[in-house]
Amino acid sequence: MGSADDMYRAALAAATSSPQRRYDGDPRVMLTALHEAAARGDVPADEFDVALLLTESLRAMDDLDYASLVDLVARTDALLARIGADHPQFGLLTLAAVSLRSMAELTRADPDVWSHPTSGRRPALAAEVAPDNPFQRIGVLMDLHTELTRRMMAALSDPDGPDRPPTDDEVIRLRRLTALNPGVGAAPQGALFAAVAVMIMVQIEDRPGIATAAINDLKTALRLAPPDEPYRPYYRRLLGNALIRRAEATLAAASYPEAFLIRPSPRPRAAAIRDLDRGIATLEQALDEAQTPAFPLWAGTALALADGYRRTDRLADARRVGLQALRGHAWAVLLQSTTAAASTATNMVAEDAVRIAGWCVADGDAVGAAAALDAGRGLILYAATEVEDVPAKLTAVGATDLAGRWPSGPADLIPTPLRREAFERLTMDGTLLDPPSADETRSALRAAGAGALVYLLAARDAEPARAPTGAAAQAARPGAAVVIPADGPAVVHPLPELTVPPHPVGGEGGRELGVAGPPQPPDALESLCDWAWRVAVGPLLDVLPDRVILVPMGELAGVPWHAARHQVPDKQTADEQTADVAGSARRYVYAVERMVISYAASARLFCRGSRPVLDGPMLIVGDPDSAGAADDLLGARREALALHERHPEARYVGRLADGSPSPAGAGDPDDVLAFSGGVLHLACHGVVRAGLGTDDTSYLLLAGGQRLAAERLVAARGRPRPGLVVLAACSSGVSGRGWDEAFSISTAFLAGGSAAVVAAQWSVPDEATSTLMLSFHRHLDRLGGSAADALRAAQIDMIRAAEHPRSWAGFVHFGR
Repeated sequence: MGSADDMYRAALAAATSSPQRRYDGDPRVMLTALHEAAARGDVPADEFDVALLLTESLRAMDDLDYASLVDLVARTDALLARIGADHPQFGLLTLAAVSLRSMAELTRADPDVWSHPTSGRRPALAAEVAPDNPFQRIGVLMDLHTELTRRMMAALSDPDGPDRPPTDDEVIRLRRLTALNPGVGAAPQGALFAAVAVMIMVQIEDRPGIATAAINDLKTALRLAPPDEPYRPYYRRLLGNALIRRAEATLAAASYPEAFLIRPSPRPRAAAIRDLDRGIATLEQALDEAQTPAFPLWAGTALALADGYRRTDRLADARRVGLQALRGHAWAVLLQSTTAAASTATNMVAEDAVRIAGWCVADGDAVGAAAALDAGRGLILYAATEVEDVPAKLTAVGATDLAGRWPSGPADLIPTPLRREAFERLTMDGTLLDPPSADETRSALRAAGAGALVYLLAARDAEPARAPTGAAAQAARPGAAVVIPADGPAVVHPLPELTVPPHPVGGEGGRELGVAGPPQPPDALESLCDWAWRVAVGPLLDVLPDRVILVPMGELAGVPWHAARHQVPDKQTADEQTADVAGSARRYVYAVERMVISYAASARLFCRGSRPVLDGPMLIVGDPDSAGAADDLLGARREALALHERHPEARYVGRLADGSPSPAGAGDPDDVLAFSGGVLHLACHGVVRAGLGTDDTSYLLLAGGQRLAAERLVAARGRPRPGLVVLAACSSGVSGRGWDEAFSISTAFLAGGSAAVVAAQWSVPDEATSTLMLSFHRHLDRLGGSAADALRAAQIDMIRAAEHPRSWAGFVHFGR
């Protein structure tokens, strides 16, 4: 294996090589050799820990393993604090720490990584006397870089906080130290020049005259960077952005002297126009260097180019490249082996998607807007469904050997190198990374008997330019509905009053176990229903068909759009009044009375669906004994038993009327996972917890306090699923991993193959839910198995019985 020093040198060489090529020393081979050497006692403990972290870092960056990137940052900081600055490999490990932080930020695995506490070191600027060991010299400079970057990012996120951005003196001295210490190596030295440039670019908006200094530092970084340096596209992206920003500031200058100070040239405005062209050409070259969406920095590089096109009025090019940028996010999610890792990879995806969609809306490009919005929705579910079909897709493209190597077990057992190889083959034409086309969506709508798929997009306030890279400021954008009809062209309908919901959505009920949400006004739900009609449903009613699929973006996903309402004269009541008050009586009309509204996590998931087949057996789960983990649900139990009386052929698990367990089963997760019949009805506790890590975020509480979590359903791929799943459990339709991920127990069933799901958007009342559910099943039998129509009919029954919206509005239909 060679000496420890050789291992470190090999690790450093691999760290500065391109992630597009296979390393001469594969990190996995290196990890195996490390452990073998440690078992023989050939490597001291500290040196083993250093080498292990270095090699694991290489593997994480090679595999785009976002969860490991975030974890390794903390582990590296802890090891640096333990070994101390006198350790001979302190500098190399510090370089790894900075590389990990940079990659975690640039890939957005952890956008706030620079603001996290480091190992506690606060280096002084009196570091001109650098150690003789070149790798210790790296440590001095990288430590200083880390501290100044941390302060810069902290000041940007909290201008009133205790941290101040680097001063001019500190930035100049960091540049001088970098220039005076070429012994650190060309790649680290180039990285430091780029870091200095970023610290300068943060201030360009207020001090455009310093842009030239940043441009010169970035040119130096590119000159120093080896040809296969993975950060070259990033340096070039920063350079293109700086050229454009300097040009814009020059052209906006009020006088010749002001313009000359920004762009020193006899003809500064003419030079600025040339800079605009050079900036765009530089950004195009950066994207060419990134090559494919498999490159770790593809999404950010493509977005920078799209932004540059937008700033120079090349609007169609901006939309085209913006949509290409979103492919990078899809690729990153596909590579992740667990739900937790995929969740980390989705950081800020929705923000980018909505931004590109906003451009499309402003330009009247409805098809592009729909593609952008869907590219930011439900990526964890997308990855789960794509993994399920990989062998068949590989066989279809002639990669039979690769298909044969793809295992049939749980998704988290599929090695990342095999994932990469398979998806590289399947993404050769790019289509796997794209959402469904408008024609594919139309075909799915016709198959489902629906008239349109509608994205709801809330208004956005104007946004300033982004620091430190300075993405262009965004104009305010009104709300909109992006509609893909089953027949006809896609269209954008402006909705000027559609904003984020005025208050949180919630309810009062007993089928949710968890911490109560924020207190709400007594009439919160009613006012939300009134608002929903005014801002969206009312304006759209005359232009939409009577059967629609809604994909509300962001917080709009929590609004019960089917319960939007407005008041109309109550003719029946008016006829009973005296003549002088005739017509004054009014009643509410709800959207559900005017149209059939279903919901979808994304067009991707909707297009994969099929009509539910309900002819098979039925499983009813009634209030299973949670072993003290939650209160009994007597209403849920009566509901399940009544449903069993209606369908005596069904298997009933859970508790009987007297509280004893059913002879057919206690109602545990295995009962549910093993069922593959027509209808699955679960009357039990539901729980949703916000989170990004490995914890369960959306689950049902079943017998013995066991959980059936969305995360487990997604991992248990390959199992047959029921045609229809009815989740009479609180918050079973709510995502615990962000609104736009739409990752819930309900959508996990859909991703696993169920055709339709009925679920709750909030905490629902036990007794009223039982009434609604029994009515739903009566209508389901009467209507021949249409879950959307049956739910609508049951909710109209509740409306006509003068029930409050909290009794029925929480339930929604997903799927076909």
